[in-house]
Amino acid sequence: MSDILITDSISTTEKFFNTICETEVEQDILLADYDKAVFKIVKTNIEHIITQKYINGNKLVIEGFFRISVFYQPPQGANITVITKKQPFQKQLDMSSAVTGHHFISVTGRTQYVNTRAVNSSRISVNGVYSFAIKAYTAQQLPVITAINSPSVCTDSREITGFSLCGSAIKQFSMEDETDIPRQTEKILGISAHNTNMTVQVYRDRINIKGDVTADIAYTVPDNNDILHLKKNFAYNQVVDISGTDEKNAAYAELSVISFTVTQNEDSKKINCILTAQLDVKTFRRESVFTALDAFSKKYEYSSEKKTIAYSENIQSLNKNLRYTIEDVIGTGYTPVHHFINISAPYLSADMGRNILKSKLTVSAIVKNSQNEYECFTKSRDITVDAGTEINSDDELLLTCQPVEANTAISEDILRANVSIGLSGYIIRKKEISVISLFTEDTEKPVIRQPDALILYYGKKGEKVFDIAMRYRTDISVITAENNLESDILYEDRMLIKPAYGL
Repeated sequence: MSDILITDSISTTEKFFNTICETEVEQDILLADYDKAVFKIVKTNIEHIITQKYINGNKLVIEGFFRISVFYQPPQGANITVITKKQPFQKQLDMSSAVTGHHFISVTGRTQYVNTRAVNSSRISVNGVYSFAIKAYTAQQLPVITAINSPSVCTDSREITGFSLCGSAIKQFSMEDETDIPRQTEKILGISAHNTNMTVQVYRDRINIKGDVTADIAYTVPDNNDILHLKKNFAYNQVVDISGTDEKNAAYAELSVISFTVTQNEDSKKINCILTAQLDVKTFRRESVFTALDAFSKKYEYSSEKKTIAYSENIQSLNKNLRYTIEDVIGTGYTPVHHFINISAPYLSADMGRNILKSKLTVSAIVKNSQNEYECFTKSRDITVDAGTEINSDDELLLTCQPVEANTAISEDILRANVSIGLSGYIIRKKEISVISLFTEDTEKPVIRQPDALILYYGKKGEKVFDIAMRYRTDISVITAENNLESDILYEDRMLIKPAYGL
């Protein structure tokens, strides 16, 4: 006969979509009359901005734009300049089935290759390929047996606690401020911005996020070949509404800068900075449930089956800065004027039986020679990212690396870049546990008892007396009494006396 199995469920956050796709970058740039003519292409930098990511039926949709910046040198030894254009994109990816309920989407990307050429002095052609790595997660319910309704069945049950996705939201906001600039600007060459000091506080139905965005504005001034830098700090305090959250939830946020514009006030000689950023917020609920790990019958023959479930045992946040140095031999007579730092999303690599978190760091340095001609040297290296915690192969990594600060210098013929990167995000840690999935007693076959029969059993250190009793269908107290045990766990390898037959 079949016993009544009492079931419950525990939630887990599961990856249901994982793919890598490519998008063409094609841009024909026509220079305006006020732009300087093109003499030499020095460097092309491409970055992606995600404005929307959502699921529509069985379609996963990613929308945004590429920010394409081409650095070039005008004729007659003039100072380096830049032209920047946007290329919108939309990716629609087919999924095997439609998704309902809470979910979130993770997107990282990098330039595969880019080819830039000057068609003529007023036209630039950019062609390349950009690669996206896209992952999507949702909450899933795992059924488990919590008890068996039978007076003769003993079960070994344990409480397990897991985290499940319970909400996500995206919010865009803008910040505006004025700042002094030491001299009249000629050209804004580039703006890089990174997020620092973020704190996330959970309240009922809302998340409060505070932090700072530090912007580095690179610009030139008339009659000067140097590239100057201006630091600007923006503080933000945003509230994101996510219904169903409370103070017990874990919450995490990612900030990306959508746009940054700078205009100069001719009267006040100040520059006005407008920054638009996007917050991607996720919340996770902690849930506990008792599950039957094993079971046996005292009176009858029985059959049982087990299954292994993997659930989200823990979610760990990471937020730390790391420093690296990268070098390259470039020759003599150069002066560094500007640099670009690109860092890939961290990935897990197996090395000598250990799981190592790695990333690819690329430094592109624009340099000037004694004839005031500009060149760009690029050097890449694989770096080991110290997460400060052990990474398991089953862990889900939702981590990003971004440049925080960098400086380049040339000593003799060595170009050296010292780079500080920020590692942020979180790790969803998985745990596997074996639980009872099926149990059946056969009341037609009672267990034959011969209480006087005893045999020897070699117990291993760390083994539970309960597990031994279940394996041989006997009672814990019998093994404990026969062997004068004071604990239900063996603290050393030892020989045990146990009944030859179960109860």
